[in-house]
Amino acid sequence: MTALIIGYTLVGFLIGHVIRRLIPRLLNLKDRSLPFAWPWLELTGGIMFAVTSWRFDAMAALPWLLFCSVTLAAIGTDYGFKLIPDEVQLVGIVLGVIASTWQPEPILSFLGHKQLIWSMLGSANPHVAGAALSISGAISGFVFLGLARWVLGRMAGMDVMGFGDVKFMALLGAFVGPEMAVVILFPSSIIGIVSGVTVRLIYGIPHAPFGPPLAFGAMVMAYFHNELVHSVSAFYGRLFSLPKSFNLIFFFVLIATLVWLLLRIKKRASMYSKMIERDYEEISQHIEEDS
Repeated sequence: MTALIIGYTLVGFLIGHVIRRLIPRLLNLKDRSLPFAWPWLELTGGIMFAVTSWRFDAMAALPWLLFCSVTLAAIGTDYGFKLIPDEVQLVGIVLGVIASTWQPEPILSFLGHKQLIWSMLGSANPHVAGAALSISGAISGFVFLGLARWVLGRMAGMDVMGFGDVKFMALLGAFVGPEMAVVILFPSSIIGIVSGVTVRLIYGIPHAPFGPPLAFGAMVMAYFHNELVHSVSAFYGRLFSLPKSFNLIFFFVLIATLVWLLLRIKKRASMYSKMIERDYEEISQHIEEDS
């Protein structure tokens, strides 16, 4: 087992290096030198592949290795250039449909997907069911995040995420299915808040790319969904077993905090929008000059 994990880690490191070399080509840059000062993409690939090999056996791991590879490409371009090429998105969606058709067991096991597919197609062939869940997952992910982007943008008075993130959610949905495509937004948001605060404190930039948090949130939910669902259910069970007065105070504080954050963002929306727009203009100018 240890040897297998080490082997997969090395493969992930190699995949990360290949993707790092391909990023200038994906973005049509003239400068084909390696982006990024240190090999964080290789390290991320090694960790993702190691966790995959630890979590699944050899055959069950194959679809998730495809998932790791394509999301690693999106993470690299989004982190470095705040852009996920359409080619990566399209290839990822196609690979998601192929993987879910080839090995439908993972996507069928997520949340209520079996009940959903039975209500839609009856006792369908598992491979047909996997393909149907994958395609509906891509559509659901795209529509749900697109709607969330519009609603949050209206509430905050500014764009809270790029349209590339909406398309990336379609890619993730193709691997995890329709119900999971909705659920992964919650761990992704937590990861996004942590990364956003970190970037703000270290670099003074008011925003961070949302593609990497989406990818890691999807990975966490896909790999550990049973444990997470059990933990959340246990948490709410303990929470609602407490006195009603405590629950009322808890939810009041939670809602008040969310409202305060939205009002704070809306108050500074104009300033944030200008800073974000300036950041994107600098990145676009750099890409145009180098392409």
